Amino acid sequence: MDLTSYVSNHGREFATHAEAGGDDAPCTLVEHLTGSLESGIRTTQRVKQTTRRLTRRVR
Repeated sequence: MDLTSYVSNHGREFATHAEAGGDDAPCTLVEHLTGSLESGIRTTQRVKQTTRRLTRRVR
């Protein structure tokens, strides 16, 4: 399951909304939050893959 495009789309949406405000501070915040979101999603993806592998081995 590749979530790269999903995460990228949300990042662009966050950035678009932040830029509409005209202040650089929200853009920085959005970049930080998007990075954290991506990290969390990728970690979840890895845990899911590992769980599948372990389940196959146990069977």
